[in-house]
Amino acid sequence: MIFNCDAESQRKETKMEIATQNEKEKKLEVGKTGKGKFLSAFVNFLSMGGFLIILFVIVAIIVLISYLTK
Repeated sequence: MIFNCDAESQRKETKMEIATQNEKEKKLEVGKTGKGKFLSAFVNFLSMGGFLIILFVIVAIIVLISYLTK
C-alpha cells in the first residue's frame, strides 16, 4: 500500500516536470520582439509598482503647473 502511493506520487511529479519543460520550450519558441517586448516590459514595470511612480509624476506635474500659473 505504501509503495503504491509512492509510485503514484512519482508519476504525478514526472507529469508535472514534463508540463513545466513544455511550457519553457513554448516560451523560448515565441521570442518576443519590438512592440511585444516593450509591452511585456511595461506591464512588468506596472506590476512591480510602476503605477505609483506614474501617479506621483502626474501629481507633481499638476502641482508644478498650478504653481507656475499663479
